[in-house]
Amino acid sequence: MTATEHEIFVNVPVQNVWATLTDPAHRQRWYGAGELTVEVEEPMRTFAFRSGSGLVGFTLQIGPGGTRVLLRETERSPRDWDAALAEISEVAQSLS
Repeated sequence: MTATEHEIFVNVPVQNVWATLTDPAHRQRWYGAGELTVEVEEPMRTFAFRSGSGLVGFTLQIGPGGTRVLLRETERSPRDWDAALAEISEVAQSLS
């Protein structure tokens, strides 16, 4: 299987997006219940975890008026990442 990438821009500070990705209570809304095996955690910049046999990584970039969120999945999974990113945006905006 091949890697896939998805991207969104969220009109909130990077801190809101970071909390949405890393706080288990917020993460449950976009990922579901369960523990993650975190592989990389570089605060306010990079967060990656194991999903099946693949790695799912988020890279955050501060931009004018918000945060660019780039999601890269090393192996394609059946998860709807576009829907997950939309939920991440919604959760992050609710934290403002």
